Amino acid sequence: MSTSSTRAPEGPRLTAISLDWRTLAFTTVLSLLSSVLFGVSPTDAVALIATVLVVGGVALTAGILPARRASRVDPNVVLHYE
Repeated sequence: MSTSSTRAPEGPRLTAISLDWRTLAFTTVLSLLSSVLFGVSPTDAVALIATVLVVGGVALTAGILPARRASRVDPNVVLHYE
């Protein structure tokens, strides 16, 4: 029985879904944000793309770093303490 999976990791998939929803939410509340933004137009594509990239990078980093750390731990050592 093989324990390997062909599914994509959940972190990047959830990040993509989250960014899709955030982009949709951003465009729907665009008129509300126009009174808060100073020096940036609400339809500024560069600001939107930069925001999506920064939030996406932070989300991927927040998911990948703990997963890498957890993958380096020996399961027998962890189960021994439980």
